[in-house]
Amino acid sequence: MTLNRLKFKHSLDSSRKRNLVIPITDNHWGITHLSDVQDKLSELLDIIKQGYGTIVIEMIGDMLHSDKINSTETVSGTILEDVDMPKAIDEAMQFTEAIVVTALENANTVMIKSVGGNHDFDISYMFMIWIKERFKQAQVDVNNRYRTAYLLGHVLISIQHGNVNKKNPAQILANECRHLWGIATTTEIHSGHLHFDKTEDQNGVVFRQFSTPKPSDDWETMNGFVGSNKLMYALEYNDDRLKVEHFI
Repeated sequence: MTLNRLKFKHSLDSSRKRNLVIPITDNHWGITHLSDVQDKLSELLDIIKQGYGTIVIEMIGDMLHSDKINSTETVSGTILEDVDMPKAIDEAMQFTEAIVVTALENANTVMIKSVGGNHDFDISYMFMIWIKERFKQAQVDVNNRYRTAYLLGHVLISIQHGNVNKKNPAQILANECRHLWGIATTTEIHSGHLHFDKTEDQNGVVFRQFSTPKPSDDWETMNGFVGSNKLMYALEYNDDRLKVEHFI
C-alpha cells in the first residue's frame, strides 16, 4: 500500500517568537465524535493561525477508546461498552490531520510527541506510525515508552499519560534527563488520565493534568463522574516560561 504523504512549502518567519504547545489527551474516539468537538477544533485552529516559531503537539494517551478493532477493550483486557472503532479511527485521523496541517502552515517547526494510554497503548503506536508517514515535514516521535521529554527553548516538558510513574515523576525526570534538566529554567510535567483539570507547583516543577473534551460514557454517568469541565487546551510559551493558557 502506498501512503499519500502531505508536503508543504513555506518560508521561515523570523518574527515568530512565541511557541505553542497543544496537549491532546483522553479524547476516547468512539465515545467522542467529531460533532462533539467541532466548535473546539475550530477555536484551536484559529489560535494556531496566529503563527508560532515552534508548535508542539502532545499526544498524551487514550486518544482511542479501545485497543482493539472488533471488540472494545482496554490494554489490560477490561471490557468496555461497544463503540464503532473503524469510525473512531477515521474521525481521529480527520481531527489530527486538521491540527497538523494547520500547524505546518503556521509554524517554522512542528514537533509531535507521544505516549500511549491505558486504553490504547498498542493501537496508538500504530497511529503514530501513520502520522509520521503522513506528515513528512513534522518532527514525529514514534516510541513505545510510558513517558518522554523535550526541551522547548529553556522549558523542559515531560509527558506521561498519568496511570503509571505516579509516586515521584519529577525525580524520575531529573534522573532520566539530566542533560535537559541542567539546561532548563522551567520544568513542567503534562499528563491526563483522570479526566479533570489540575495544576500544581511542587518545589518548582509545575504539574499540569489536563481534562478531556469527551462526553461522559455510561460508566462515568453510573458512578457520578460527570462534573468535570470538558476542555481542550493551547499553551503559549516564550523562551523560558508559560505566558498564555487558552481554555477551549
